[in-house]
Amino acid sequence: MAAVYGHVVFVVGLESLFRVRGVIWTVITTFVIGPLYISVAVEAVLIYLSIHLLLPRRLANSDLGVHFFDPRQMGGFRPFGALLKRSYYLYTTGLLLYLTWIYGPILVPYEFVVVSEPGTVAAVFFTLLWLVGLATLSYSIYKVHQLMAREKEAKIQEIEAELHDTVDDPYDIGSAKISDREKFDEVQQRLDFVRSTSTYPTTFTMWTQILISVILPQIVQLSVQTTL
Repeated sequence: MAAVYGHVVFVVGLESLFRVRGVIWTVITTFVIGPLYISVAVEAVLIYLSIHLLLPRRLANSDLGVHFFDPRQMGGFRPFGALLKRSYYLYTTGLLLYLTWIYGPILVPYEFVVVSEPGTVAAVFFTLLWLVGLATLSYSIYKVHQLMAREKEAKIQEIEAELHDTVDDPYDIGSAKISDREKFDEVQQRLDFVRSTSTYPTTFTMWTQILISVILPQIVQLSVQTTL
């Protein structure tokens, strides 16, 4: 609310609003409608930060392990990766709405909106918001990657010890002999499942979709600034 009212007072100017909108309409839009959409925006930001900052930390501190028999080979973390992707979609939508709010009156002016071209502050603030989104998304994916990679490495070391028990002289491939073929094949099969498990909760398609969401706001902003 402080940021919005600061923009109204110091950037747009109350006198300009009163002159263009009138006192009643200015009061309605600024002090009645404003708090409504700001409360929704604050709620959305808190949920987004909870997903990308709090949830990965709690996940890392929990006893939830990697599901190495996941047929998608994502350790059972695909729903979490989808949650990160979809929440960032909403963040991207918020950035695009912000662009519409600051540049819309310039591109499509109409009667009840004060037309004043956004300056450097608006562009810098948008870039800052974009960087925050990129940083939080990178943090959440990296934290989950750490968890999956750590679990995968621990399981590989555990299986390696089991393999040693089934092979005589395992460090010399020339003289090594498999003492328990049945157990060796069973352990080797489990090792294949572990090795094939990804250490990221995302697929190539999801990475592509995330990349598009990351670069889209900046492309739109540069395109708008070029047309001004």
